[in-house]
Amino acid sequence: VGEQLGRGAFWNLKVVIWRSTLLAFCCAVVISVALYFFQSSMLMLMTNHYALIETTKSLWVYVTLLPLVSFLAFQMDGVFVGATRSDEMRNGMVFALGSFALGLYLFPDTGLDAVLAAFIFYLGARGVFLAIRLPCLFTSR
Repeated sequence: VGEQLGRGAFWNLKVVIWRSTLLAFCCAVVISVALYFFQSSMLMLMTNHYALIETTKSLWVYVTLLPLVSFLAFQMDGVFVGATRSDEMRNGMVFALGSFALGLYLFPDTGLDAVLAAFIFYLGARGVFLAIRLPCLFTSR
């Protein structure tokens, strides 16, 4: 991203962002599918405590959703870091914090489920915010 911006090669920048985002999405799908289908195997590799495995199984939906929801946030982090646009990243974090608070408000009194749902909401909001801000990379500061 930084190299293409430095060259002023905006078409190449669009290609780099599009291809890397598509690759990130494909990886997220593969990871989520693997997490879904190999849940028991993965949990048994991590612990032999039955109570912990059962508790984790009840929350596994969040684990499988995380790659699908978060890939855009982390992908856009890479794009904006490469573009040295920390101001946009800061604004995205402020927006995402508000989204996290809203998520906690929308899921009151549900304990860990509320926190995990709000965290997923936060990651999704951060990715979408930064994706919406992509056009600012194609204009001068």
